[in-house]
Amino acid sequence: TEEGRSAFEQESRRVKDFGSRAHDILKELLTGNESVDIPDDLTRVVQAGQAWLRDEGITPIAIEIPVFQVKYPVVFKSHQDLHQRIYYAGTVDGVGLNRSGDLVIWDWKTGGLYAEGRMQLAAYAAALHSIQYTNPDIYQAIEHTDNFPVRGYLVQIPREYSEGMDPWKVETIDSDELNRLGGVFDCAVPIYRWQDSVREAEKAEREKARSNG
Repeated sequence: TEEGRSAFEQESRRVKDFGSRAHDILKELLTGNESVDIPDDLTRVVQAGQAWLRDEGITPIAIEIPVFQVKYPVVFKSHQDLHQRIYYAGTVDGVGLNRSGDLVIWDWKTGGLYAEGRMQLAAYAAALHSIQYTNPDIYQAIEHTDNFPVRGYLVQIPREYSEGMDPWKVETIDSDELNRLGGVFDCAVPIYRWQDSVREAEKAEREKARSNG
């Protein structure tokens, strides 16, 4: 029924909003905004996120930092030259150092933990070197690590929380797996782009047919 569909859509928006709000509050806290207001319904989840970082011994270095990868190593003569050579780009949710001073990265996930997320994290790992161009100060803090993480984490933020449930699920990816998946991602990028070009061509043909029809 229409009423049932409406109730389902409202509930879907509510649980999605829960995870997004938790993500935003964690970002504020980890970038130094200790005065951010934490609603009662998010307190347990946000505290669990902070505890996870503490338990893992992770010191955050950068939060939501953009990275990019180029296909071939080059010397960039201008920002325009750099832009034209970018192979892929994205934003890493978190970059930090563990207790041993090794580099780690993580990605908050407000949905499920899927294989695509592991590949995405591997792509970010391979692109961390680009921080030297976009954030030199942060790059200096991680330069001793060879710019490649020893570990990556996919951290699931729950879409709702009730007393007694485990508020976090975490998948750990070691450096060997990040390397392997990064190679898979490199092979997949041309396929994604080819699919996009096919879709764009088909869309153009449909619009042309409508205009001529």
